Amino acid sequence: PATGRNATSPKEDEAQLLAASTEWIRRFNMADFKYVVDTYLPTAKLYARNAGAASLPLIGREQIGKFWNNFYKETNATNLIYYDRKIVITGPGRGESSSRWTMNVDDGFIDRETWVRNSETGIWSIAFDDFTVEQSYISGFELTMNI
Repeated sequence: PATGRNATSPKEDEAQLLAASTEWIRRFNMADFKYVVDTYLPTAKLYARNAGAASLPLIGREQIGKFWNNFYKETNATNLIYYDRKIVITGPGRGESSSRWTMNVDDGFIDRETWVRNSETGIWSIAFDDFTVEQSYISGFELTMNI
């Protein structure tokens, strides 16, 4: 997970959050499953709407890890791109990101990703993730997972 200095201004926090998010996308596109999952806090919540999860939210790194592992295995997802991104710093070392996204297998939008910076390590992590798949490009494909 991406790191940043601890005592920063809102502008520096915004740059660090953007860097952490950009690194997450880069690692997603490399299929670096461990990095993608480890970026979530152990207590994180994930709402993956229209993405095959049996129930929402997925709570904790274990359930989130199962979701992403199944997603990768079933779709071979890559080429993730965020656009129309908005970042709002909500407090020291805390911010929210929203955006539209597209990739080789589907597209949609992120209502909210809540990122937090660990005050001791400077590492930015995802505490809350809420995204929606709007369109799938895999004909006849329906991802279903019992998590």
